[in-house]
Amino acid sequence: MDHQRNWRRAAKDVLYGYWHDRKLLADSERAVLNASRGGIAEQRAAQGRHGDPTGKKALLLCSGEMQRLRQRITAVDDYLATLDRRRRDQDKLYQLIWLVYFRASHTQYGAAALLGISERTAKRWNDRALRAIAVNMGWLDSPAR
Repeated sequence: MDHQRNWRRAAKDVLYGYWHDRKLLADSERAVLNASRGGIAEQRAAQGRHGDPTGKKALLLCSGEMQRLRQRITAVDDYLATLDRRRRDQDKLYQLIWLVYFRASHTQYGAAALLGISERTAKRWNDRALRAIAVNMGWLDSPAR
C-alpha cells in the first residue's frame, strides 16, 4: 500500500486493529517461547548436529510480521501516552477513539453526540489522532512546531 497517499485509511486500520494486533502479538510470542524442541531439531540432534533453539526463537521473535505488529502497537501506545486524561478535552478525545475505533460501537458523529462535543470538534480531533498515528508509523513527517 502506498502509505503516502493512503495514510489516513492506513492510520484508521492501525487504530481499528489495535486490540487484535495486541492479542495476536502476545499469542505469537507465547507460541514461540513455549514451543518445544521437536521434529527436525530432534532428528539433527540424533545425527550429531546441534541447533541453537534459543537463537531460533530469537529469530522468530524478530520476524517481519512480529516487528510490523510491534510497530503498529507502539504507534498507538505512543500517541495515547501523549494524552493527559486529567484534562477534560483529552479525556473526551480518548473516549472518542475508544468508541469509534477500539469498540467500533459508534460512528464519529454518534460518539460526538454521546460525548457532548460538536461534530466539527470530533472531526478535528480525529484528524489530529490519525495524523499522529501516521507520523508514528513514519508515513508522514512530523509537523513543524
